Amino acid sequence: MCGIAGAFLAPDDPRPIEPVITGMIRTLEHRGPDGNGIHGDPLLGFGFGHTRLSIVDLSVAGAQPIWSSNNDVLMVFNGEIYNHLELRQALASDGQEILWNGHSDSETLVELMSTWGAKRTLKSIQGMFAFASFDFRTQILTLSRDIAGEKPLLYGRSGGKWGFASELSALETLFGDSLTVNENGLAHFMDRSYLPVCQTIYSEIHKLPPGSFIELGLSEIHNGATVDPQLYWESPAQRKDYGSQKSPGSFAESSLGYLEEILKESVRSQLQADVPVGSFLSGGIDSSLVSAMATEIIPNLNTFSVGFTDSSLDEAPHAKRVANFLGSQHHEIYVSSSELAETAMKMVAVLDEPFADSSAIPSFILSRFAKTHVSVALTGDGGDELFGGYPRYQRANNFKKLMKLPLPIRRRLSAGVQGIPTSSVQKFAFPLSIFDGNRFGGIQAGKKIKTLSRLFGAEDDLQLYQGLLSSGGANLLSRSRLADSCDSDFWVPDKGIVDAALLFDFRTFLPADILYKVDRTSMAHGLETRAPLLGRQIIEFAQSLRSELKIRPGTGKWHLRQILGRYLPEDLWDRPKVGFSMPMAKLLRNDLRSWASDRIFPSTPFREDLFDYQAVQRLWSQHLSLQNDRSKELWNFLTLSTWLSLRNAKRERNTRE
Repeated sequence: MCGIAGAFLAPDDPRPIEPVITGMIRTLEHRGPDGNGIHGDPLLGFGFGHTRLSIVDLSVAGAQPIWSSNNDVLMVFNGEIYNHLELRQALASDGQEILWNGHSDSETLVELMSTWGAKRTLKSIQGMFAFASFDFRTQILTLSRDIAGEKPLLYGRSGGKWGFASELSALETLFGDSLTVNENGLAHFMDRSYLPVCQTIYSEIHKLPPGSFIELGLSEIHNGATVDPQLYWESPAQRKDYGSQKSPGSFAESSLGYLEEILKESVRSQLQADVPVGSFLSGGIDSSLVSAMATEIIPNLNTFSVGFTDSSLDEAPHAKRVANFLGSQHHEIYVSSSELAETAMKMVAVLDEPFADSSAIPSFILSRFAKTHVSVALTGDGGDELFGGYPRYQRANNFKKLMKLPLPIRRRLSAGVQGIPTSSVQKFAFPLSIFDGNRFGGIQAGKKIKTLSRLFGAEDDLQLYQGLLSSGGANLLSRSRLADSCDSDFWVPDKGIVDAALLFDFRTFLPADILYKVDRTSMAHGLETRAPLLGRQIIEFAQSLRSELKIRPGTGKWHLRQILGRYLPEDLWDRPKVGFSMPMAKLLRNDLRSWASDRIFPSTPFREDLFDYQAVQRLWSQHLSLQNDRSKELWNFLTLSTWLSLRNAKRERNTRE
């Protein structure tokens, strides 16, 4: 795991390239604290840079930028290729006699790119990765990213310069104040807490979509040619020969057996490292299954969990029970509300672009804690999106049934519920929640039902599902802004709503929220995370299943539950889903209250035209008075407004200098 960056200067730019690359990788040192390297080509006006986190082959043979043995291809690479030793054998079978310098996967990858080219290489490698290579024979730059989006890769053009990097800060260093805020993505951010999967906070910088690659000639780069990412991997077609939910027959046995084997192989391959490896353990289905399989290979595996004083959100006791059963070396850290608040106020600077999923805060703390023991940690990420773990999939299916009513009737029904005070809706929470299949309760009952009632007016499946994902935070913007988002491109309209939602989340929510969060919070401490559930074979198996096979009535992740039952007693893990949540609602009313109030009632509001401060203040009043839990919308606002303020202050400093 590392940080990578590169830049191409305009042909008439007289500056030497090496200082430019040095400045870029300086911002990525946290991603690679074990070393760094650069290569600049003054004749072609480009350079690559790399910061190294040594995981496999700790010798200089794994240092980057790295050249192919024929000196034709230069590469920088972030991630792990788990089948790279098998691919060395494949190269030998092709008649390639390569004198290997070490056993690093980076050396394997650059030889594959030199010999096979991008398309064959990308079809063959299995792992998590983001890399850039430049072939001097053709003068073509290639950028690529893994199929799930575990590793980030951004690229862009501004002020006559073209660049790529693992993180936004490196490109900010390259482009400077020429960057402009991407206001088209703000409504999406305020609704979802994260930016679209292919956009950043800047209009000039883009995220390379998962499972895609770019090939650009040097002349195209200099001429500002349009960048058109190509998919090298697509989700497999669903298997129609699989049995139905009611009578799966031999399919249940054969599919479970096959899935268990490829899961075990994925865990085994991702435990390979020349440094200590551990596992995050929440006590939920996904992390428990990964940890259970890992402890069969490493019996004294280090496992890690984080706990809160709020018992309703604290999964640490469950994790400890699982760890005791597995016999792992378990480590847990309990975090006070004051430490959570202190970390929350730092997160904007850590993440370098707006990101308001509050679970990033405990993720940041857990990663810092785990790094004191290991350099690699396995996670359970991907299980919900692949096997249907989120309750919203069943909600979507239930609400789809209501869409059989004529649209005018549904719109009147929606308006009627919206006109009822939240406190009154709260009194009827249980009977109304029959539409959702869950018993709402507590402070969020009325709010949730009123939020869901907005879906009655949805015109199609995509609009319905987007409504389930929305927090309503876009209403805090000062004027109506269209959520100009590439995410909608990933909706497949000819599928059933649940199958379409699963694929949509895999392509958008998983890389843009979950994997972004895990990468940034772990790499802030030089900790590599790996997600065995996102192994290529597992992804392709899961996406070949119809949703009714994964989600049985009232229960998601059927396959993972069946397999986990072979490793752990059911009473250790079968409980309502909590997620990696934190007590943001309470923090805003207590430890973060003063800090938040200063931003909600600013003396000189920055970009005053962007937000409707009266609307923000109304939500703040409701939240403080316990009328409604408005923590999600408020945290979205606080994150974005703080980021804008920090950016404005930085630009002012640059102007003075």
